[in-house]
Amino acid sequence: MKSGRMSLRRGTAMKSGRMSIRRGTAMKSGRMSLRRGTAMKPGHMSLRRGTAMKSGRMTLRRGTAMKSGRMSLRRGTAMKSGRMSLRRGTAMKSGHMSLRRGTAMKPGRMSLRR
Repeated sequence: MKSGRMSLRRGTAMKSGRMSIRRGTAMKSGRMSLRRGTAMKPGHMSLRRGTAMKSGRMTLRRGTAMKSGRMSLRRGTAMKSGRMSLRRGTAMKSGHMSLRRGTAMKPGRMSLRR
């Protein structure tokens, strides 16, 4: 994931990740996800675990991780972090919509901003 577009991956990702962290667990899932790379797969599980925040963080960092991020956002707090990720750019799109829909990775809806 070069995710150049995903600048969040570079350093912003951390920022978004940070935000999620603030959310509490979201950050965890964000974190894990990014770690996984496509964390989406594992990410999801993680978020499910409760460390969804982990994947959320990673999500913003990665591009596909965002997918898993979406799941994390779903968690509720992760969603917040997901938002951040979506804010990052494309991750947010999928991230945020997905969190809303759950797996809908479609273009992020602003709902997650709700």
